[in-house]
Amino acid sequence: MVTSNRRHESVLSKRAVAVATLDGCLFTAAEARAAGLTINDLRSDAVVALRRNVYVTATTPITLGLRCGAALRVTKSDARVAHVTAARLWGLPVPETDRLHLSYERRPNKTLVGTIAHRHPAGSLARSVFVAGVGRLPVSDPTGAVTECADSLGLVDLVVLADAVLSRHDVDAGRAIDVWKHGAGPHSAVLREVARRAREGAESPPESRTRLLLVLAGLPEPVVQHEAFVAGRRRRFDLAYPELKIAVEYDGSYHYASEAQKQADIVREDELRCAGWIVIRVVSVGIFRDPASTLARVADALTQRGVKVAPNTAWRQHFVQLAPVA
Repeated sequence: MVTSNRRHESVLSKRAVAVATLDGCLFTAAEARAAGLTINDLRSDAVVALRRNVYVTATTPITLGLRCGAALRVTKSDARVAHVTAARLWGLPVPETDRLHLSYERRPNKTLVGTIAHRHPAGSLARSVFVAGVGRLPVSDPTGAVTECADSLGLVDLVVLADAVLSRHDVDAGRAIDVWKHGAGPHSAVLREVARRAREGAESPPESRTRLLLVLAGLPEPVVQHEAFVAGRRRRFDLAYPELKIAVEYDGSYHYASEAQKQADIVREDELRCAGWIVIRVVSVGIFRDPASTLARVADALTQRGVKVAPNTAWRQHFVQLAPVA
């Protein structure tokens, strides 16, 4: 009995050592054996199979990058990560989905479980993204990801994505807009609209959504990230009508995270109002639940400045009004 226990402890010890060397990485059965794991170890609760013959240790957090790496290891060599999955690997704002999007020169006859297969758009470019535990993966470039997503994302989500792409330091904004403007295929019309609406310099998805709400309702388009000297200080506004001294600011949760931030916002707003600025603060409710109230507040400020506006209802195709309109 003692000998049996010692043998069992020895097996567990060898497994622990081997697992430690592979922790955090994708590995195949052959790589597992080279590290000292056995077939039984691969069937134990110390290891998780992501795909057939592709594993990670049970203690490894299963990230999107690991899932993509596992899928690419078992599919055609011309495959790359694409569409919203590529956008997520680039850290771009897109809706989340459990299924992975892969693209190929020619779609495979059989699609991997849990994936959606696409063909590479003509002239599209691939770049590589480093993923911890995997290495470098072929991924549609950020500009191409916008083109690919045109088949499933609505206009607002696409422009939010395009704004984020244009703000990347590794993207030529002029080239990106040109690609979208001259894109061919069934989604060329929406891509031309994206090219017309996207703006370089936008710093957050909520800011982009606020701008789009205003312009889709027929209000004048505000300037993105406008800077002005107020009370001897350089101030920057998310959105602004500089000539009219109207600022539209999106307040994320961090504005309410500390008393110091609250006080700083109060002082800043007092200085702006003393200098003749109208400041309109928008929170998530004003975009996702009650966009009508945001439009009414901005329209009222424009009217106070002598600009006659009448918001239309076209925005309702793109934004949901959940709160009752007064």
